[in-house]
Amino acid sequence: MKEIFENRDLSGSVFHNVNLSQVTFEDVNLSEATIRNANLGNLSIEDAYIGGLKVFGFRIDQLIEDELDRRDPERVRLRMADPYDLECVKAVLRHLDEVRAEFCTFLRSTDPALLITKPAPDQWSALENVRHLVFAEDLYLNRWLLQNQKPMSKLGVLPSFLAGDAGYSEVGSQPTDDLATVLAAWEELHAQTWQFVGGLTSEELRRDTSQRDFGQGTVGKILQGLAQHDLVHIRQAQAALELCRPLVSTRGSELKMERMVAYCGIVCTDCPGYLATQADDQAELERLAERSRTEYHRPEITVEWVMCDGCLSASERKCAYCAECTIRACGLERGVVNCAYCPDYACQKLIEFFGMVPAARAVLDEIHAAL
Repeated sequence: MKEIFENRDLSGSVFHNVNLSQVTFEDVNLSEATIRNANLGNLSIEDAYIGGLKVFGFRIDQLIEDELDRRDPERVRLRMADPYDLECVKAVLRHLDEVRAEFCTFLRSTDPALLITKPAPDQWSALENVRHLVFAEDLYLNRWLLQNQKPMSKLGVLPSFLAGDAGYSEVGSQPTDDLATVLAAWEELHAQTWQFVGGLTSEELRRDTSQRDFGQGTVGKILQGLAQHDLVHIRQAQAALELCRPLVSTRGSELKMERMVAYCGIVCTDCPGYLATQADDQAELERLAERSRTEYHRPEITVEWVMCDGCLSASERKCAYCAECTIRACGLERGVVNCAYCPDYACQKLIEFFGMVPAARAVLDEIHAAL
């Protein structure tokens, strides 16, 4: 029988020989809990604080941090070796400015309709992520660093745990889909953050802020948190755009196709397999499959082998080569739009690929030069 436990204090309880399969824990405190002799197959933990979490003696939070650093090297570059060293703090914030500038340039070149498209009903669009960054910079600067009660920007987007909090009732009361307005608000707040940083001393970086912030504790750690938080939502905005990028949009009676550049630099929207798939041209797909059977001496190749919705599509339908592509796998892991956006561009793996497809290098070089 399904039971609901709500607003109960079960601290210190012992659950022995209890079936908890398919249960949901939401807004619960499981700190310092111990689980022994349990079946945790397919257990999912989402949106949880896991500091100190151990499984079989291994610190899971540390393993996850190491893996996230490997996937996105910018995390390491935006980490302060010492949040109380003024020059170290300023160096990280200057690099954050570079990341932000690249991100804003990319947003300005993106279809406005794509910016406001949600990947799912319960997920933020790219623009909502930017509006949340407006709120965050406002919060970090005015509430935590300056500790004033200046009215907060009405453009912002609150995180779910602050929804309904009377102290933030004005946040989000004047939403907008205009990118220029949102970026201007974000840039204005960030300029004020730099004005604050310009007057800091090493002693001020150690000032206790624990009565105001959400766990950072000092001025230096607030600034570290700002850099890390910005990167998280920049990556979330980029991921939202990738998931929502329209492959085909209808404008009046005319079919307009947006250019899709694969991680490797191949233009998917120029590929015969992609074009035939989107047009559902079975005759052309069969002709491409026959050509592949002949060129690669592989009689087992079928139409499904050449069908493709494009490298960046969330669809599972990829041509056989793209589905197994190690360059694509690397790009997905790093969370970049394509390899031109990677801090390690161009790596040896990509250079070897360019030797086979020089046109791909021309595409990526052009994108990289514009960043």
